Amino acid sequence: LLYAVAGEEGSEAPEVSAGLRGPEEKEEKEEEEEEEEEEEVCAFSRGRLYPWEAALQCLQSVPLAPAEANRTIAALSKAAQLYAFLDISTESPDPRLPVRVDLLAELKAVGGEDFACAWRLHQRLMLLFKRLYDAHAEYYPPRCFQHLTLRLPLAPLSYVDAVTGQQVVAVAPDFDRDLVRHFNARGLNITALAGARIAALDGQPPLLFLSAFANTSIGVSKDSGTRLNLALTSPQPRPDIRLVRPSHWQTRNLKYSPFPSKSNVTYSLVLPNGGAELTLPWLASSDVEFRTRRAFLQECIGRDVDELVEEWRRAAAGG
Repeated sequence: LLYAVAGEEGSEAPEVSAGLRGPEEKEEKEEEEEEEEEEEVCAFSRGRLYPWEAALQCLQSVPLAPAEANRTIAALSKAAQLYAFLDISTESPDPRLPVRVDLLAELKAVGGEDFACAWRLHQRLMLLFKRLYDAHAEYYPPRCFQHLTLRLPLAPLSYVDAVTGQQVVAVAPDFDRDLVRHFNARGLNITALAGARIAALDGQPPLLFLSAFANTSIGVSKDSGTRLNLALTSPQPRPDIRLVRPSHWQTRNLKYSPFPSKSNVTYSLVLPNGGAELTLPWLASSDVEFRTRRAFLQECIGRDVDELVEEWRRAAAGG
């Protein structure tokens, strides 16, 4: 189920079908059939969209090489000694900038954890360094993961209502063309939702929902307002062209952002003819083509896969 529409309790279901239905062109139907073909794990083509499950299966298929965690933790612990704010980040002296991360102790703790795959280790480290709220102390995972991006079709935009004076969140009028084509082929015209008020995201008030994401998954600023702004879509001040900075929540490149914890998000929307709930999926794409899982692994480890397999065999044999 790609999306579901429901009216508000106690009211008639809104007539959203006329405005949300999109053309089902032959080319788009062929694209849909092509996407449904069974693919090898981690085989990605540029310009194609893949379900959240396919991206997760790929991430989970990259094993953690013997001693990789220990080598990574050792290197980070050594580099952390040069971090200019290592001492005050343990207990920030300014209550307005609450940072409490004992980086060396945290890295040691990570080194004692077990990880089912390489991605789990690298995402754990990424989120640890984000707690420093320092743009100069970000942790990036290996290059193979950085090629993957997950997106939702509806971007959140925030503004102050001129009548009520309240800050509201709405669907931004900016849409990625490939996502428009994808949902049109499935009968949903997402562009018709531009401007709709977002009453809730997964059942939570949108500003609280996005703030929670910003405070755990955006680490480039110690200011909570700045982090929230980055979780929202923001038009840029260019008088000649419309330029938009994507939401870090809705557009997640795995170089900077964590993998979504579930496959979809439910938007509760306020439309002119009533309320609607849309459960929309995360969709994955790669900016580099990988024809085989072996090619993806090669990008991950930076050396010959056969050498790594032999290393695993020796480790399993206790050699």
